[in-house]
Amino acid sequence: MSWQADLARRYGIDGFSFYHYWFKDGRQILERPAENLLEWKDVDMPFCFTWANETWARTWSNFSDKNVWVTKKDLEYQPDSDGVLLRQTYGQEEDWLAHIRYLIPFFKDARYIRFAGKPVFIIYKPDTLHCWPDMRECWEQELHKEGIAGLYVIGEQQNDFYVNSGSYEARLWRFPARCLGRLEPKIQGCGVKTYDYDEYWRKILDTDWRYHNDEKSFYCVTTGYDDTPRHGSNGVVLTGAGPAKFGHYLSELLQREVAKQSEYVFINAWNEWGEGAYLEPDEENGYGYLQAVLDAKKSIHAKMNRFSFRDIRRDKIYEQMLRYRRNNRAFDVWMSIRERGGCIADWLEKYDIREVAIYGLGYLGRHLLVELKHSHIEVKYVIDKKADNIFAEYPLYNLRDDMPKVDAIIITPAGQYDAIRCELHRFVSYKTISLEHILTEFQL
Repeated sequence: MSWQADLARRYGIDGFSFYHYWFKDGRQILERPAENLLEWKDVDMPFCFTWANETWARTWSNFSDKNVWVTKKDLEYQPDSDGVLLRQTYGQEEDWLAHIRYLIPFFKDARYIRFAGKPVFIIYKPDTLHCWPDMRECWEQELHKEGIAGLYVIGEQQNDFYVNSGSYEARLWRFPARCLGRLEPKIQGCGVKTYDYDEYWRKILDTDWRYHNDEKSFYCVTTGYDDTPRHGSNGVVLTGAGPAKFGHYLSELLQREVAKQSEYVFINAWNEWGEGAYLEPDEENGYGYLQAVLDAKKSIHAKMNRFSFRDIRRDKIYEQMLRYRRNNRAFDVWMSIRERGGCIADWLEKYDIREVAIYGLGYLGRHLLVELKHSHIEVKYVIDKKADNIFAEYPLYNLRDDMPKVDAIIITPAGQYDAIRCELHRFVSYKTISLEHILTEFQL
């Protein structure tokens, strides 16, 4: 690790973001490098964490939002197995406390990367972390006890399901994943999809990926990409990559980001050999990619270029469309639970939630009312700012401070939990739960 730290510093790498794994019941993997670094105080390696919050499963698993580690040599279908290798669940407050207490010693380390004095923490899939507003509130309380003034949280924008509602300080645009859908692949005879490296970079540089002018955003680019060692004929390859091209395009990106007063640019990766994305020296290119980084950093003091962007900023109509897509995805997960004989009431009873209110009478809220009507869970009332009370047997409330006490208010609109939760807490202090969070936890 000392050799890697010295090498990185020599070639202008300012720090590392370690993948951090925290699966169901606090299960961890690949934690030793970061734990070793915490012990080895003499290793000069600034670092932060990216929480890779996704389930690992086999190719044939019908589990959604999974990470398939390898398809090339995966086991054959096993009818008595769900194919899940490591389950990503989030649990309740006691689970969140165990997680943050593990992280606190790292956040206190002098080498941990901070933004405005706050530890930087990146979340790989914010669109599946539906309980994040509650988890973050729990974490922040624990951090303040330890003298840490909160977190600087960056959510990765990997698809159109993640709409930042205020629980994240910035977005991270990860490429090539974010732009491949906008590029035309070539399908090779073996089935591998190939994309042109120059087109990949032009798409990054010629597009303003931000949703809004004033939002904070960072970029994560790659040296190259080839995951065929893991996925064989199902793999993806960027063709035409090399240190010279990488250095040229990185220089353009750095000049633009400095002009925007952006503090970070991320590079994927230091040593992701299984995906052909690495900076470390190899037999083919030697120290070429590292030298390209150093040269690009030196070039940012040159005259800044003016960039023109295609404006793809989202207006309210587009954001509403994204919410519809999230509603549809939640409903699809819900139906898969029902097909397996599951019922949301079972999850609520597990956590001793017996009396609830339901926020939102869109189609998710209406279906939830019908499902709970035939269960042991009592729906005391519904909350909706616009709807007429089509369910006459349930009292209908607008937001106000005389709403009766319940064990929990279930917020049904997808992608709006944080904003609605904050609005509700202006009137009552009752527990709130996102329907998306229930579905995510129940699915597992």
